[in-house]
Amino acid sequence: MEKNIELEHAVELIRKHAKPVSRIKRLPITEALNYRLAEDLIAPIDNPPFNRSPLDGFTFNHAGSEAGKKLKIIGCVYAGEAFEGYVKEGEAVRIMTGAPIPEGCDCVIRLEDCTWDDQEIMLPKAMKAYENFCFKGEDYTAQTVMIHKGERLGPVHLGIIASMGIDQIMVYDAVRVGLLVSGSEIVQPGSALGPGKIYDTNLTLLTSVLASLGMKPVLADFVCDEAEAVSAKIKAMMKECDCIITTGGVSVGDKDIFHKVVQLLDAEQLFWRVKLKPGTPAMFSMVEGCPLLSLSGNPFAALVTFDLMGRELLAVMSGNEALVPKRQTAILKQPFQKRSGNRRFIRAQAVKGEVMINSDKHSSGMLASMLGCNCLIDIAAGSEGLKAGETVKIVMLEENYE
Repeated sequence: MEKNIELEHAVELIRKHAKPVSRIKRLPITEALNYRLAEDLIAPIDNPPFNRSPLDGFTFNHAGSEAGKKLKIIGCVYAGEAFEGYVKEGEAVRIMTGAPIPEGCDCVIRLEDCTWDDQEIMLPKAMKAYENFCFKGEDYTAQTVMIHKGERLGPVHLGIIASMGIDQIMVYDAVRVGLLVSGSEIVQPGSALGPGKIYDTNLTLLTSVLASLGMKPVLADFVCDEAEAVSAKIKAMMKECDCIITTGGVSVGDKDIFHKVVQLLDAEQLFWRVKLKPGTPAMFSMVEGCPLLSLSGNPFAALVTFDLMGRELLAVMSGNEALVPKRQTAILKQPFQKRSGNRRFIRAQAVKGEVMINSDKHSSGMLASMLGCNCLIDIAAGSEGLKAGETVKIVMLEENYE
């Protein structure tokens, strides 16, 4: 086991041992939000499948059109219908938005621009060919690869799939992430607080983050700080989970039991302690091929180390590298005067190339000051403080934590 390693090396070890989840299943498109597509989707039709009108009005052939010219109305066509026959010069058909443009017509004039009765219309002006005209296939044409294998499906993707007439698709199954929180001091929300107890934050926090990233959280019942109980629970979870994330019990106190837990599991302990703050005592192990990422029990520390290491694990397992936080630089708006002996990550808000520290509350157990933040400032070990106007490194988070 490696100890006191750099964050980048920890990430390297995690990514080296993580394996992609390759399960594939068929889902109705109404249930496929946030899944990754397991096949290229090729358009079977043109969209729209016919020339259509973008507005309510009259359609005819533009040839010979001029102000004051009268055209004979020979019919009406609504969306969902088709006009039978050919429209000759001097004739017009009343048409509604979305209706197919009849053969022989090449323009549409707005209803409100015309003078008309039941028999004929009088044009207010000459029309051009294909004026107010939506072409067949102008959105996409048949045999176009519309969505590529591996893409994560959002609302627009699913709308496009529906427009192709496809109702079920093959997707990669979501990564099943087991979540287990330990700590004899915590109770679940909704329960009464006894002496020395606090409400559990991490289970709800990490469940929400995982769901927002397209993962499938698998929740364990709460377990106390007993190595045998925790190891038994992890062993049971491995039967239905692709990886497991735990919080609590990874430091050096009497109740920090995970060193014994990994021994009971006969796990390969790859690292313990990472050179960063908060979340130094993070641990990563492999249990019979199942990744086990163990994080600090302090809520902000758990969130930071999940964002810095957990996302890397899930990027490999889900095949979605977009989960990895983007790193960039920004100009610091106000000073941060605290010395940082170790590499430190503090919560902040980045806007248009500038970054602001919204609070002076940086304790690893404090979560409320994360509200409104969308990034972490990466402060190097040995920093004597940061000055206003200084260029700093930031880690952008996918969510704005608000």
